[in-house]
Amino acid sequence: MKLNKFLLEEHQVDVSRNQITINNKVHSLPPRVIAVLCMLAEKQGEVIHIEDLMQTVWEGRVVSANTLQRCISQLRKALNDDASTQRVIKTHSKKGYSLEIPLTPLKPLESEVNDSQINGSELNKPGLTSSGLINSSQEAREPKTVWLISSAILGCLAIALFFWINLSNESNMGALEVNQGLAPLITVTPITSTDDWESAASFQMQGDYIIFQRHIDDCYSNIWLKDISTSKERKLTVKKGIFGKPSWSPDGRYITFTERNSCRQLQTTDELCWSVNSINIIDALSAPQKPAIKVECRSIPTWQPKWLPDGSISFLTENDGNASIQVYSPKTQSIDTLYRESDNYAYDYDFSVAKESFAVLGLNKNHDHTLSVLDVAGNLLSISRIKLPSDFPTDRPLGVQYHSSGEYLIASGVGFVYRLDFDGEISEINLGGRKNLAELSIHPNGQSFVATEFIADTDTILLSKTLIETNERIMNLDIHRLARSNLSDDQPIFQPGGSLIAFTSNRAGNRQIWLSNGEVRQLTKSTQELQSKTIRWSPDGKNISGVIENKVHIWQLDGTYQIINSKLGIESILQWISFDEMLVTAIVNGQSTLHSLNIKTKTMKNLGLKNIIWANYDDKGLLIYLDRNGKLWRGLEKPKEIARLRNQLEQPSVVLRKGVLYGLNNARQLWSYNIASHSFKILVGLPESTRYLSDYNGEDFLITNMAQLKKDLISIEIKRRKNQLN
Repeated sequence: MKLNKFLLEEHQVDVSRNQITINNKVHSLPPRVIAVLCMLAEKQGEVIHIEDLMQTVWEGRVVSANTLQRCISQLRKALNDDASTQRVIKTHSKKGYSLEIPLTPLKPLESEVNDSQINGSELNKPGLTSSGLINSSQEAREPKTVWLISSAILGCLAIALFFWINLSNESNMGALEVNQGLAPLITVTPITSTDDWESAASFQMQGDYIIFQRHIDDCYSNIWLKDISTSKERKLTVKKGIFGKPSWSPDGRYITFTERNSCRQLQTTDELCWSVNSINIIDALSAPQKPAIKVECRSIPTWQPKWLPDGSISFLTENDGNASIQVYSPKTQSIDTLYRESDNYAYDYDFSVAKESFAVLGLNKNHDHTLSVLDVAGNLLSISRIKLPSDFPTDRPLGVQYHSSGEYLIASGVGFVYRLDFDGEISEINLGGRKNLAELSIHPNGQSFVATEFIADTDTILLSKTLIETNERIMNLDIHRLARSNLSDDQPIFQPGGSLIAFTSNRAGNRQIWLSNGEVRQLTKSTQELQSKTIRWSPDGKNISGVIENKVHIWQLDGTYQIINSKLGIESILQWISFDEMLVTAIVNGQSTLHSLNIKTKTMKNLGLKNIIWANYDDKGLLIYLDRNGKLWRGLEKPKEIARLRNQLEQPSVVLRKGVLYGLNNARQLWSYNIASHSFKILVGLPESTRYLSDYNGEDFLITNMAQLKKDLISIEIKRRKNQLN
């Protein structure tokens, strides 16, 4: 029995779209997760052996049993099932799985059958040949000539009639419109839907192709090309690398991107470096290519390379805390600084071929986001302060791109999309409530864009010290899950001297603080969301602190709060040291800087450490901190690196308790390190889905587990009704 659509009680499963829908809520799942469900559904009530599932779904590829377990976990979550009750999917120890509830097959709609018959038609384009591209969708059946001609005639008549009737009611946007009046008509089309992560897409100037990254893990990726009209794909890079976002040359024949030499520094003597590379697209269509190095690997962070009309390549670099735009000339093989402003940290930019100008986003010493416009020689034409929405966290960067008209910019940040004018005015673009978007690329027609859509589903796991001491590995975390949701629950922490666990979550639509002691309740109900996932209890456990709009907020357990109006904008709270003092980070001259904050006097002391991700004082007053390069240090005046902990963190999250550090490494091993004795110990192995450790109270560990993480490319086209034109 071949299933396309079917019901499992109130859940509707759409195999072709890899979706499960309940109460109008759509759960998008990886294709192989749906394939596992189909195998179980086709033999409902029977035990499907683990080996059969793995061999069929993964087509002979060697994968671990953990991979199948994660698929089952995702299915249970989408179907309102869990590992303890197993009402929907039952586990048969050392055998396999079975689907326990009956299914009802659904017939496809006539329109869906017709769509499947015409899907995948080829278009021939001048310039870039697509011969040899791999079609990622099923090839269309070839219809008969007579049918084609009649359908074309009828289609043309239907289209003409449609426009004649609807011209007075609706029109295409010549530009992406801001959030006003009636909701626009939005069409969302998936560009990718695989088990891999795809991101960082960029349209060719003619709009026929996109390039994008397809990730192997959270570090390595390959660069791919996709023909938009035929859905054919071609891998461009011969082997994986730590690549940055690729961009096109104006003629569409080349791409350029950065590459880093290592994911993390593995040894004390290792040094990270960045190169600027290129690939000839025509050559890559014949076979994947080894990137040509344009700028040799330098120990200077480098990002956002862009090919300029004269064949040179511009890019952003950072040196000694200052960012600049540099330009590499292939003719002279020299690198010159185009733009640098000591009081303004440039973090993103774009170049318009039509306008022959650069748009540069920066952060000044007053913590304002700025927009600078430069000519091709780097001369400053204008500078404006960006008037961010009141709820936009000023420590978060914006991404920017010229609209194809050149008359304004499109910016994105914290999941939203904005129109940015050259005078600094910014307005949200109405996307019908769609969030979690990043890395936009505008189509040359100015009416649509491709973006990366992020879906993160994380849960809180509680593991007892006894359980960890009596096991070498713990593979099933579902039975240790505290509170279930299909959204992002993060940074759980124990209440000092109490029974509550506080965590942040976007369960209410934006990130707020929630409390759990068996039952879950929402503590904060602000219209603005927390800008940092990190929250901290007061030493007595009576208050919780977090950051909203770059200000420290302190909540009592009844939901009332006070705001600490400090001189500098606060980025994150790292430790609530005493009743009056906190360790915080604040942005100074574009860099995250460690400060102590006196809550009573609202004064701040700069501790002189930059780009710090985590920091705590131990019981003896010794400062331990983690920098952005993944290095842990001890001491403030004469810091010493804790070299034994190099490359021992999967995520930048560490727990310090009574002179012992705890963390989770890339191999998903929970470890401890005694600072005084320098002794390092592996405590237990955990599944690959484990993300980070956030707290330990001497009896239990709080861990965040990734139930699902997806990065897909989607295309969004926006139309508005005629009465929105006025």
